[in-house]
Amino acid sequence: MTPEEIEKLAEKTASRVASILADQPCLVGRERTAKLTSLSVPTIDRMTRAGEIPCIRRGSRVLYDPQEVVAALKRGGKK
Repeated sequence: MTPEEIEKLAEKTASRVASILADQPCLVGRERTAKLTSLSVPTIDRMTRAGEIPCIRRGSRVLYDPQEVVAALKRGGKK
């Protein structure tokens, strides 16, 4: 993908997530994060391990703030 295509995809994803967020809890699991961002669960896992998207660890659970994840994706996967 070209940088322009990536930027368009990030903007489309951000607007889609923003429209859904009004009815969502503040923190969501990896499955919901994958669905909101149109990424696969393994991709969410990989990006989490690499530190490309922010997460909050609660015991053995890994939770995500969808708004922070979208912001990280817009920045190119950097915290």
